[in-house]
Amino acid sequence: MLWLGIYFPGLPLEIFSCGAEAETALAVSVQQGGRERIDRCNTAASALGIHPGMPLAAALSLHAGLEVRARDRRREQQALQGLAAWAYQYSSRISFEPLLLLLEVGASRRLFGGLSALLETVEQQLPQLGSPGQWALAPTPVPAGLVARMKRCSRGRSRDAMRQLIRDLPLNGLTRDAVGGALIQRIGLSNLGD
Repeated sequence: MLWLGIYFPGLPLEIFSCGAEAETALAVSVQQGGRERIDRCNTAASALGIHPGMPLAAALSLHAGLEVRARDRRREQQALQGLAAWAYQYSSRISFEPLLLLLEVGASRRLFGGLSALLETVEQQLPQLGSPGQWALAPTPVPAGLVARMKRCSRGRSRDAMRQLIRDLPLNGLTRDAVGGALIQRIGLSNLGD
Protein backbone atom coordinates (compact mmCIF):
# COMPACT_ATOMS: atom_id res chain seq x y z
CA MET A 1 0.00 0.00 0.00
CA LEU A 2 1.02 3.56 -0.65
CA TRP A 3 -0.88 6.53 0.75
CA LEU A 4 -0.99 10.07 -0.58
CA GLY A 5 -1.92 12.72 1.96
CA ILE A 6 -3.14 16.02 0.50
CA TYR A 7 -3.43 18.88 2.98
CA PHE A 8 -5.41 22.05 2.19
CA PRO A 9 -4.22 24.60 4.77
CA GLY A 10 -5.95 27.57 3.14
CA LEU A 11 -9.39 25.97 2.90
CA PRO A 12 -10.86 27.78 5.96
CA LEU A 13 -10.09 31.09 4.21
CA GLU A 14 -10.86 30.02 0.65
CA ILE A 15 -14.46 29.05 1.37
CA PHE A 16 -15.10 32.74 2.07
CA SER A 17 -12.91 34.31 -0.60
CA CYS A 18 -14.72 32.93 -3.66
CA GLY A 19 -15.36 35.94 -5.82
CA ALA A 20 -13.81 38.36 -3.33
CA GLU A 21 -11.30 40.86 -4.60
CA ALA A 22 -7.68 40.02 -3.76
CA GLU A 23 -7.17 43.55 -2.40
CA THR A 24 -9.83 43.05 0.29
CA ALA A 25 -8.27 42.23 3.66
CA LEU A 26 -9.96 39.01 4.79
CA ALA A 27 -9.48 36.93 7.93
CA VAL A 28 -11.04 33.87 9.53
CA SER A 29 -11.42 33.92 13.30
CA VAL A 30 -11.80 31.23 15.99
CA GLN A 31 -12.59 31.26 19.70
CA GLN A 32 -9.55 30.29 21.81
CA GLY A 33 -9.45 30.53 25.56
CA GLY A 34 -12.50 32.79 25.68
CA ARG A 35 -11.00 35.22 23.16
CA GLU A 36 -11.55 35.55 19.46
CA ARG A 37 -8.32 35.22 17.49
CA ILE A 38 -7.25 35.30 13.85
CA ASP A 39 -6.90 31.75 12.51
CA ARG A 40 -6.08 32.50 8.85
CA CYS A 41 -5.70 35.68 6.82
CA ASN A 42 -5.14 36.51 3.17
CA THR A 43 -2.16 38.31 1.67
CA ALA A 44 -3.88 41.72 1.83
CA ALA A 45 -4.48 41.31 5.58
CA SER A 46 -0.91 40.06 6.15
CA ALA A 47 0.43 43.15 4.39
CA LEU A 48 -1.36 45.22 7.05
CA GLY A 49 0.43 43.38 9.87
CA ILE A 50 -2.39 40.96 10.67
CA HIS A 51 -1.30 37.38 11.40
CA PRO A 52 -2.66 34.06 12.73
CA GLY A 53 -2.89 33.95 16.53
CA MET A 54 -3.45 37.70 16.82
CA PRO A 55 -6.44 38.74 18.96
CA LEU A 56 -9.31 39.92 16.76
CA ALA A 57 -9.47 43.28 18.57
CA ALA A 58 -5.79 43.91 17.76
CA ALA A 59 -6.36 42.98 14.11
CA LEU A 60 -9.31 45.37 13.88
CA SER A 61 -7.23 48.13 15.46
CA LEU A 62 -4.73 47.72 12.61
CA HIS A 63 -7.45 47.81 9.96
CA ALA A 64 -11.04 48.67 10.84
CA GLY A 65 -12.17 47.55 7.38
CA LEU A 66 -10.92 43.98 7.89
CA GLU A 67 -13.51 41.53 6.65
CA VAL A 68 -13.79 38.84 9.35
CA ARG A 69 -15.61 35.52 9.11
CA ALA A 70 -16.01 32.95 11.87
CA ARG A 71 -14.43 29.63 10.94
CA ASP A 72 -17.09 27.36 9.45
CA ARG A 73 -16.08 23.72 9.77
CA ARG A 74 -19.31 22.50 8.16
CA ARG A 75 -18.55 24.43 4.96
CA GLU A 76 -14.94 23.25 5.10
CA GLN A 77 -16.16 19.64 5.23
CA GLN A 78 -18.47 20.27 2.26
CA ALA A 79 -15.57 21.75 0.28
CA LEU A 80 -13.39 18.79 1.25
CA GLN A 81 -16.08 16.41 -0.02
CA GLY A 82 -16.01 18.26 -3.33
CA LEU A 83 -12.23 17.82 -3.43
CA ALA A 84 -12.72 14.11 -2.65
CA ALA A 85 -14.96 13.82 -5.73
CA TRP A 86 -11.99 15.04 -7.78
CA ALA A 87 -9.63 12.65 -5.95
CA TYR A 88 -11.74 9.56 -6.76
CA GLN A 89 -10.11 9.53 -10.20
CA TYR A 90 -6.87 8.49 -8.45
CA SER A 91 -8.20 6.08 -5.84
CA SER A 92 -11.39 4.48 -4.61
CA ARG A 93 -9.96 4.35 -1.08
CA ILE A 94 -10.22 7.85 0.37
CA SER A 95 -10.50 8.98 3.96
CA PHE A 96 -10.92 12.43 5.49
CA GLU A 97 -9.44 14.38 8.34
CA PRO A 98 -9.90 18.08 8.92
CA LEU A 99 -8.39 19.86 5.90
CA LEU A 100 -6.82 16.59 4.69
CA LEU A 101 -7.57 13.87 2.15
CA LEU A 102 -5.84 10.49 2.35
CA LEU A 103 -5.80 8.38 -0.83
CA GLU A 104 -4.44 4.86 -1.22
CA VAL A 105 -2.62 5.24 -4.57
CA GLY A 106 -0.48 2.11 -4.61
CA ALA A 107 -3.06 0.27 -6.68
CA SER A 108 -3.40 3.18 -9.14
CA ARG A 109 0.25 3.55 -10.11
CA ARG A 110 0.11 1.41 -13.23
CA LEU A 111 -3.12 3.01 -14.39
CA PHE A 112 -1.41 6.43 -14.49
CA GLY A 113 1.90 5.28 -15.96
CA GLY A 114 3.80 4.97 -12.69
CA LEU A 115 4.02 6.81 -9.43
CA SER A 116 5.97 9.79 -10.78
CA ALA A 117 3.39 10.37 -13.52
CA LEU A 118 0.52 10.11 -11.03
CA LEU A 119 2.15 12.62 -8.65
CA GLU A 120 2.96 14.98 -11.51
CA THR A 121 -0.69 14.91 -12.64
CA VAL A 122 -1.91 15.58 -9.09
CA GLU A 123 0.57 18.47 -8.70
CA GLN A 124 -0.61 20.02 -11.99
CA GLN A 125 -4.28 19.78 -11.06
CA LEU A 126 -4.10 20.96 -7.45
CA PRO A 127 -3.68 24.70 -8.25
CA GLN A 128 -6.66 24.54 -10.63
CA LEU A 129 -8.99 23.32 -7.88
CA GLY A 130 -9.19 26.72 -6.24
CA SER A 131 -7.70 25.25 -3.08
CA PRO A 132 -3.97 24.67 -3.41
CA GLY A 133 -2.76 21.69 -1.43
CA GLN A 134 0.50 20.20 -0.29
CA TRP A 135 1.09 16.48 -0.40
CA ALA A 136 3.19 13.69 1.06
CA LEU A 137 3.55 10.02 0.23
CA ALA A 138 3.96 7.24 2.83
CA PRO A 139 3.38 3.50 3.21
CA THR A 140 0.64 4.09 5.82
CA PRO A 141 -2.04 6.81 6.17
CA VAL A 142 -1.03 8.40 9.49
CA PRO A 143 2.50 9.44 8.42
CA ALA A 144 1.18 10.52 5.00
CA GLY A 145 -1.20 12.94 6.72
CA LEU A 146 1.32 14.10 9.30
CA VAL A 147 4.06 14.81 6.79
CA ALA A 148 1.64 16.46 4.31
CA ARG A 149 0.71 18.95 7.04
CA MET A 150 4.29 19.75 8.01
CA LYS A 151 6.70 18.96 5.17
CA ARG A 152 5.22 19.63 1.74
CA CYS A 153 5.82 17.44 -1.33
CA SER A 154 7.69 14.66 0.48
CA ARG A 155 8.09 11.06 -0.54
CA GLY A 156 8.66 8.26 1.92
CA ARG A 157 7.90 5.11 -0.04
CA SER A 158 9.50 2.73 2.45
CA ARG A 159 9.19 2.58 6.21
CA ASP A 160 12.87 3.55 6.59
CA ALA A 161 12.44 6.56 4.30
CA MET A 162 9.34 7.58 6.28
CA ARG A 163 11.22 7.33 9.57
CA GLN A 164 13.82 9.69 8.12
CA LEU A 165 11.11 12.16 7.05
CA ILE A 166 9.24 12.25 10.33
CA ARG A 167 12.31 12.20 12.59
CA ASP A 168 12.92 15.93 12.05
CA LEU A 169 9.29 17.07 12.35
CA PRO A 170 8.91 19.59 15.20
CA LEU A 171 6.84 18.39 18.14
CA ASN A 172 5.28 21.83 18.60
CA GLY A 173 3.50 21.23 15.27
CA LEU A 174 1.67 18.25 16.72
CA THR A 175 -0.33 20.13 19.32
CA ARG A 176 -2.04 23.49 19.71
CA ASP A 177 -2.20 23.00 23.45
CA ALA A 178 0.08 25.69 24.88
CA VAL A 179 0.56 23.84 28.18
CA GLY A 180 1.48 20.60 26.41
CA GLY A 181 3.82 22.44 24.03
CA ALA A 182 5.57 24.18 26.92
CA LEU A 183 5.97 20.87 28.76
CA ILE A 184 7.52 19.26 25.66
CA GLN A 185 10.04 22.11 25.42
CA ARG A 186 10.86 22.07 29.16
CA ILE A 187 11.79 18.40 29.11
CA GLY A 188 14.13 19.06 26.18
CA LEU A 189 12.24 17.52 23.27
CA SER A 190 12.06 19.41 20.00
CA ASN A 191 11.32 16.87 17.25
CA LEU A 192 9.90 13.39 16.80
CA GLY A 193 13.40 11.93 16.65
CA ASP A 194 14.00 13.13 20.21
